[in-house]
Amino acid sequence: MKRFLQIAALGFAASVARVFCDQILPMDVVSLGVSFSKDGKSLAVLGEDKKVRVWDLAAGKLALTLEPQPGAAFSSLFTSGNQFATIATNGAGQIRDTESGRVLTTFELPVCLFTRAMASTADGAMIAASSGDPAVPSGNQVQVIDRSGKPRLRVPAGIGGVSSMAFSPNGETLVTAAYDTDIRVWDVRTGALQRVVDDMTVATFDLAYSPDGKYLATAGVDRVIYLWDTQSWKVVRKITGQPETIWPIRFSPDGTMLVTGGFNERDSSVPVKVILWAFASGRQIHSWTAEHAVSGLAVSPDGKRVAVADGTKGVKLFAVPNARGTPRSPSKIF
Repeated sequence: MKRFLQIAALGFAASVARVFCDQILPMDVVSLGVSFSKDGKSLAVLGEDKKVRVWDLAAGKLALTLEPQPGAAFSSLFTSGNQFATIATNGAGQIRDTESGRVLTTFELPVCLFTRAMASTADGAMIAASSGDPAVPSGNQVQVIDRSGKPRLRVPAGIGGVSSMAFSPNGETLVTAAYDTDIRVWDVRTGALQRVVDDMTVATFDLAYSPDGKYLATAGVDRVIYLWDTQSWKVVRKITGQPETIWPIRFSPDGTMLVTGGFNERDSSVPVKVILWAFASGRQIHSWTAEHAVSGLAVSPDGKRVAVADGTKGVKLFAVPNARGTPRSPSKIF
């Protein structure tokens, strides 16, 4: 009887960990990142081979595969949609359109022994990239270039380099989170350091602006979502409940919801949670299970689907529940 109970318990645990999703887009390699097109009709998926595969969601089939540039050492999909970047070991970079594969911009980074993070303005007019030399911590820097490849800003990234960065919706501000636990706020036009937010005691792994730019959500090691007022740079709310370290974090396009992914620091192969939160109240609306650590997360432009890359050969698509309560505009919350 004891042996039977043990087997039954194992079977129950396996059923709990099983992932039930609305659709799986099969991949021949592990998926690392996802990004919906601006019209929501396609999904770009970054594979560990640095190729970008573009799926036609209506047809449910692969529409296009984009090869990385020769010597590519780093690839990134931009959350704003329709663009991805590759950077070679010599610092040469390309920004390409995911719909056509056309090269939009070429640029050069002064140092590119490693790249940890990239970001784009909503209109794709400016790109930010962090780079540096692992042997020279003081050499870590963030560079902003415009669409023509012309440098606009070059600033120190902080000790340990940058874990995440984001432009404000109007493109005038760049926020960077460094492994030294500080969050830095830069004026893109003048290059001035507007603020150093040193309230955090642990590393921030990801950050995201609300669509109206009034709030910044940050999350990381301590499993807490911090909501910052971007005028005062004070924390206006803390949201808890993610059972694992949080990364990544995204706003829904209408700003009424947040989505977070998790990863287990001890074992990245175990199931983790993807959680949908009500921005107005911090209430957990819904949760899904990802098979492994979440490396990519995106919300469709209409807010009805969440795409998850979780270290498997397949991207999961989850339907967002209709019962969301009564959403309020972020500007009326606090």
